[in-house]
Amino acid sequence: EEIKIKGMPLGSVESFPYQIVETELNDGDVVLMMTDGLAELFNKEKKFFGMERI
Repeated sequence: EEIKIKGMPLGSVESFPYQIVETELNDGDVVLMMTDGLAELFNKEKKFFGMERI
């Protein structure tokens, strides 16, 4: 399940109204928290890493 939350980086704006999202985790589930910058990284050949590789 992918949950996208838009907003300012945590701690950058005091009292920002962040969206609250709840989901259930089961044994064996993995949680990956990342910024959009991870998918925007590119290699020496200037190819983007991309969401499909994450």
